[in-house]
Amino acid sequence: MSDWPILVTAGLGVAGTLAASYLGIHGIRRQTTDQAEIEHGQWLRNQRQEAYVQFLEAWDQAVGKLETLVEDWDIIEREMDAHGQSDEFEEAIHRRTAAAQETAARPLERVSLLGSEQVDAAVTRMDLVFDDAQAWLNEQAAPSSGAWDAERWTNCLSRLHRARFDFTTAARVVIRSAPRPGR
Repeated sequence: MSDWPILVTAGLGVAGTLAASYLGIHGIRRQTTDQAEIEHGQWLRNQRQEAYVQFLEAWDQAVGKLETLVEDWDIIEREMDAHGQSDEFEEAIHRRTAAAQETAARPLERVSLLGSEQVDAAVTRMDLVFDDAQAWLNEQAAPSSGAWDAERWTNCLSRLHRARFDFTTAARVVIRSAPRPGR
């Protein structure tokens, strides 16, 4: 009898063992990579969630400061007139609008750094809308501005609230999507 069938069988056994070992190592490596990717995705999602909540709190405070400024506008103007500081009214308004903007600046930067693209676009829009409201209030403080435009302020508020809603919608999509490998 010939030894060839035994040698072929042994060779196939060795080749099968090597192939199974390679596939096992590759599979374990892939599983480890996928696990690390999922854990990083969960960490990033938690960081985003925390940043989004902090940003919304800061945003609400900043918009609240603008609303308070508008509510107190006449009082501030009268008090400054009474103390002979009417020429400083414009600068006082500028300081208050800048303080309102500063309230949300750092949380906005953090959200922008953490992404995603949808959220980054929404937060950029929020920043622009806030800048527009701030610039308009600063213009209204100028002596040459004329009468208060209540309709314009209502429009500014509406845009500020709409920008917040759009951000919340984009953030919700990011937070609710579970991390998956290869994504």
